[in-house]
Amino acid sequence: MTSTPWIENDRLFFDEAKGGQRWQEYVARFLGRCGLDATSAPLMLRKDIDDAWKFRDTHDIWCEGLPIEVKSRKVRFTTPDDFPYPTIFVDTVKKWEGREWKPFAYICISTMTGRMICLPGYQSDGWNQERRRDATRDYDDWFYSAPREQWRPIERLVTAIAKYKTRTVPPSA
Repeated sequence: MTSTPWIENDRLFFDEAKGGQRWQEYVARFLGRCGLDATSAPLMLRKDIDDAWKFRDTHDIWCEGLPIEVKSRKVRFTTPDDFPYPTIFVDTVKKWEGREWKPFAYICISTMTGRMICLPGYQSDGWNQERRRDATRDYDDWFYSAPREQWRPIERLVTAIAKYKTRTVPPSA
């Protein structure tokens, strides 16, 4: 573990941000191969911890105009059914509550298999709050988690966004 608190540990923060960036680009490429217009947000790193609030409402991917968050996990799974725990972390309570623009969906990707599962962002009423330890960053915080049964195969999200993409928009007045 580190002796510098996570919030002040720039090296760990930058390393984790760069690793997360690789996975969100992987997901954006996958969505693109599915025929969707998906763009991974560029890697933006705070210059100082006092600037962290400026990044509160950023999103990992914009897909067909919808904000999506990507959470990479160092666990082996291929579907929601074989995820090794009964709940899956969604986000910190502080980050979720502080967002003006809630994500349309969360995508959880296994760094061991490259497989993805998804969770609608609009169904947060079924999520739980859990006080947990983030072992990588060495800190405790409140997290939202969702029961494994609420997560869906990634194909469900692709289908939903494809339907959204082809919706009929009424003409403007």
